[in-house]
Amino acid sequence: KHDMTFTLALRRSIIDALLPAVLPDDLNLSFTTLPQYYDGQARVDWRLDRQNRLTAFALASFDRLSLFSANENELDPNLAGQFDAATDFALASTTWQHQTPAFDSKLVARWTRLFSEQSFGVGNFVRFTVKGLGGREDLVLRPHPRARVRAGAEAFWLHSNILANVPLPPQEGSPMLPNFTLDPVAAIDAKNNDLYAAAYAAADLQASRRLSVTPGVRVDRFQRTHATTISPRLAASLDLGRGTTARASVGRYTRPLFGAEYVRNDLKPEKAIHYVVGVEDKVTEGVTASVAGFYNDLGDLVVQDRSLVVDDALQAYINRGTGRAIGAEVGVRVRRAGFFGWLSYTASRATRDDQNGMGSRLFDYDQTHNLILVGSYKWRSWSFGGR
Repeated sequence: KHDMTFTLALRRSIIDALLPAVLPDDLNLSFTTLPQYYDGQARVDWRLDRQNRLTAFALASFDRLSLFSANENELDPNLAGQFDAATDFALASTTWQHQTPAFDSKLVARWTRLFSEQSFGVGNFVRFTVKGLGGREDLVLRPHPRARVRAGAEAFWLHSNILANVPLPPQEGSPMLPNFTLDPVAAIDAKNNDLYAAAYAAADLQASRRLSVTPGVRVDRFQRTHATTISPRLAASLDLGRGTTARASVGRYTRPLFGAEYVRNDLKPEKAIHYVVGVEDKVTEGVTASVAGFYNDLGDLVVQDRSLVVDDALQAYINRGTGRAIGAEVGVRVRRAGFFGWLSYTASRATRDDQNGMGSRLFDYDQTHNLILVGSYKWRSWSFGGR
């Protein structure tokens, strides 16, 4: 007997029906196309037998907006008049999971397509189409009761067609919006084929009754920029007794280029080294408390230096920035009698130095305080939750 489940979801926004009722009559703004949004999802889960499960998933969405403003912008004359935006996105993936006592395997094949087009005022536009095809394999091997090996690889081919005539986006951390009349304009007409590949391996080792260690390494290949990064990582956990566990980890991480900087093929991936230490204590049955500190050392950050612009505005991008993030987190998790919840508080500070003589400044995403409370309760066939 095969167990198969079908799931289908469709959604449409209603803002285009509500906006005309709430916009004032004297508003100097007219919509050529009111905001519209559609999306749909379909999924099939098929359990072939006890060891094999197949999942097929598809997602598609699109939105449209077009408006005209008769207001004049004295500070930025080119940013006035017609505004248009359209986005289409589609994704399809198939996953095969195979589980046995000796190993687990998860194989994923994925296809994506993204089309986006925006135009702003006089002569400013961005239009791009991205298509991608790739796959990923993850393996978990259990060769010994005190050892588990995790390994995997992925590869993704990406074709992009980008056409744009817009000012450079503001530098990360800059409070200023781009000026479509005065800022350097990036004129882009680029077609790229990009191959990204990566592989990783890690081993969960029970070194002794109290100590467990996880060494690992990841290799990433960014073919279009001819960059290869090797990222070693190490984590350790020590049982201190009476429900208390100490943990520590260190690892190197990289990220590919994105946004306007992606068009350049001579920039390096940004890199970071993460350090984490913490302690977790089982206060009582179903209640766990933890505290952890972290420090991230960032390098090769992509920054803007507009003094480098000669013929092309994209020449402003250069790997010259450094940064750091430091913070601590305390948390409590509770799981008992149908209730699950957790409370966490994080205090952190993230700064960067673009090496332009201005010294350090905060990142855009710096968030000094972050307090999160999540809870859910199951009563009979009902579930209640909040965040």
